[in-house]
Amino acid sequence: MGILNLSELMQRMGIHLNGEKSAPDSGTDEYELWREALNESQDDWADVDYDWETLRGTALTSLPVSGTSVGLPEGFVKLGGFPKIIGKEYEEVYAEKTGLKESSDQYVSVNYAQKYMTINPALATAGLVEVPYFSRPTSM
Repeated sequence: MGILNLSELMQRMGIHLNGEKSAPDSGTDEYELWREALNESQDDWADVDYDWETLRGTALTSLPVSGTSVGLPEGFVKLGGFPKIIGKEYEEVYAEKTGLKESSDQYVSVNYAQKYMTINPALATAGLVEVPYFSRPTSM
């Protein structure tokens, strides 16, 4: 089975809800109710404590100058592996544990609320940053 569009998903819902393969007309209150139900179902699926491969991605960015932080992509939930910074893998250290590290230790710390990643120590040169991550599913 391939990826279904919103109309096809609503037709499948219609079979279960109304006994016929039909969906409400776009723009109606019923259509919006069904669309919201699909979004909630998708969010419930994503919230299961499992790393779904379909939600895995890699953000590629380059730091044109030296720096310490990188913005994370829309929908970012958590890291999906070790970020690579200028070809070297960095471990994630949670913010509350960074005080236990030496200032010269190489690691990243993620601010999950504001969606950015801090690189320690600050990069002295520009370079490519690869961030494997898991995201939220897109809204319908």
